[in-house]
Amino acid sequence: MSDINSRLTSGKRYEVERNKAVLERLIDIIKLIGKRGLSYRGARDAEAAYTLNDSSLDHGNFLEIVMLLSKYDPVFKEHTDRAIYKSQKSKNRQTVSRPGRPGGLVTFLSKTNVDYIIEIIGSLMKTTIAENIRKAPFFTIQIDFTQDINVHDQLAIIIRFVTDDIDEKLLAIIDCKSGKDVKNCIGSSTDGASNMRGQYNGFSSCLNKESPEQVHVWCYAHILDLVMIDTTQVCNESTTLFGLLNSIAVFVRESYLRMNKWHENSKYKFISCIGDTRWWAKDRCLAKVFGTYLNPNECLYVEIIQTLNEIYESNGFAQDVRFKAKCFIDGLLKYETTKRMNIVHAFSMVKTTISTLQSKARDFNHIKDLTRTFIEWANCQIDDVELEYNIEEKFPMKRIKKKKKMPGEIPNWPKRIQKL
Repeated sequence: MSDINSRLTSGKRYEVERNKAVLERLIDIIKLIGKRGLSYRGARDAEAAYTLNDSSLDHGNFLEIVMLLSKYDPVFKEHTDRAIYKSQKSKNRQTVSRPGRPGGLVTFLSKTNVDYIIEIIGSLMKTTIAENIRKAPFFTIQIDFTQDINVHDQLAIIIRFVTDDIDEKLLAIIDCKSGKDVKNCIGSSTDGASNMRGQYNGFSSCLNKESPEQVHVWCYAHILDLVMIDTTQVCNESTTLFGLLNSIAVFVRESYLRMNKWHENSKYKFISCIGDTRWWAKDRCLAKVFGTYLNPNECLYVEIIQTLNEIYESNGFAQDVRFKAKCFIDGLLKYETTKRMNIVHAFSMVKTTISTLQSKARDFNHIKDLTRTFIEWANCQIDDVELEYNIEEKFPMKRIKKKKKMPGEIPNWPKRIQKL
């Protein structure tokens, strides 16, 4: 009798150790997928264990990694083979008899098990962050709204605290209660949205009621972003420049035939549209098209002209497409476009530091020399690719408007100022 009990005990102990080993591997896989920011699940009808033998189905990243490791790990191999066999047997039994409630089949591979492990990992991370915050004398909160791929608004809560170093942790993406004393909060940072900075019902106002000593800081990056957006919208020259560059990007990207022309000339360099809410998108676009002052060789200016010229001269495109391509070429060849290198200079100043933006004056004589150098370089590159275009080197002459003189009116007669 004792021999039977010892065998049962040893068998049970082996089963427990084997399940622990399997769970350790599954937890490491889940941590890896989370670290890389990948999705877990695959097709809805390809998550059952009895479908894992079918390699043509999309099982998702989690199950695909499990099956890959099972080829080289004997513990995983034994577990997955047993899970597939039992799941197939249960499926056949339900097919013969009427389907009922799920049985006691435990595979550790279901989406429910993955969700449990993710929740436990998240809870442990929050506990560790909360313990570190309790050790810190003070902390600040930074809150912002964001949207996921399903266009659902989510609240991101970020806490900054100081121990030996300055730490910044994402505490949650949803409403949470972690047991921290709000009175210890000495500062908060948000963007300029009314629900954040509202005087009566905003987040800062509500936080002031609980912690009157806390200091609210409007995120300087958000302020700078708004300043640059408004600046580029008010200046007519800037609006024309960015409108031209964005229209070219949209024009090329909206057709795979035009993108093929672009890939032939640009060696698969990326051309991107300009976002309306991020100033760095404009800076990135300027750097890609015109390059930097000292290194214009990496710019896409000549490649863009060459691509548009091939579209314009090709009979495989519609007439309106060829007309737009020619208009874009004429816009790029104008001296006004290359003369706006001061905009590139301004964005480089913004990108460096805000203090540089406030203190450093723009050297327009230097900008003019750089513009001349860029035009000479671009014209040489255009000649190398045998295009019959030439970039303007100065502003076109415009007729000066003259005010019509009435009979008896003396030219340049000073205007009389009537005192009120």
